[in-house]
Amino acid sequence: FRFYKFYTNKIFFCSGIGITPFLTIFNKSNNLLNERNLLIWSISSIQLLKEFSSILNELIRKIPNINIIIFYSNSVAQIKQPITDIQWNKFNFLQTLIHNKTKIDILYGSKIPVISILNRANPTYIISHVINEFPLDQFHKKIIGIFVCGGKKYTDSIVCSVNQLKYNIKKIALDVWTENL
Repeated sequence: FRFYKFYTNKIFFCSGIGITPFLTIFNKSNNLLNERNLLIWSISSIQLLKEFSSILNELIRKIPNINIIIFYSNSVAQIKQPITDIQWNKFNFLQTLIHNKTKIDILYGSKIPVISILNRANPTYIISHVINEFPLDQFHKKIIGIFVCGGKKYTDSIVCSVNQLKYNIKKIALDVWTENL
């Protein structure tokens, strides 16, 4: 992932322990302070969030312009009764609202500067949404580095999403760098 230095707009996708290479980048790099950084972390165990919460808190203090969103994809298996999409949406809306006001993650139950969403990450939605928020460079083009560290299926789904979104190449450049666990 040494090419991260060449991008001022970055999206980091990781699953499980795939967060560790990115934590190394965040802890060693000084030039991330003037850049747009989004970390999407997909987990299937709340235990991972508990283990990494102090590291994430420190990361937010060190790099205040980083946005971190955690997707907890195993929530359906933990619940005994079926939950509708409307109920999931209401929960995630409530989670976002409470987190914005109090910085308390109701899923994890403590103060953490990131938000957990009870669902699988949708890379197509995330990337297309973020494209609109990232600024143009000096050539009036959006260049976004997308870095992925996860299992093969996870990585392939993000590469597929990027390929679907490579529209208007004159205005938007999406470069993907992957590492499979």
